[in-house]
Amino acid sequence: VSQSRYQKNGTIYGIYNSSSDNIFYYHNTLSFDHTASTSTEVTRGFYQITSAAGIEFKNNIITINRGGTGQQHALYFATTASVIVSNNNNIFLTPSATVNTGYNGTNQATLANWQAAASQDANSVTVNPLYLNYSLGNLTPTAPSLNDLGTPVGVTNLS
Repeated sequence: VSQSRYQKNGTIYGIYNSSSDNIFYYHNTLSFDHTASTSTEVTRGFYQITSAAGIEFKNNIITINRGGTGQQHALYFATTASVIVSNNNNIFLTPSATVNTGYNGTNQATLANWQAAASQDANSVTVNPLYLNYSLGNLTPTAPSLNDLGTPVGVTNLS
């Protein structure tokens, strides 16, 4: 389990996978909420750059509310050759011309677009997580509608 908040003006990758097979990304919170940013660089929550197999991205929270004009994606799959299962995630974005839920050959602006185009995230949602205390770095979600939306992944103790 990890919590990360990113407040920089350059290129940002929350999770970057380059050709690593059989990797499981579970229970992460990635926040790109920096409205004062003037960045022209890209933002990627989860970035898969080259072909890989056996990747799971489940029970994660990605929020993007970043200023600037750079392209922003919660999920970016640079190649369709990868075998990735992405599901049971919460993806909360502030809509703009440069913010997208995903990329899999083309930009997918909304979760519904992403689900249809990529056949991913059928059980994922778009809910404001209402972080407990963002300014102090406490990204514990408090939105009641997120309770029990995850799927069992074999992790029984998160301490």
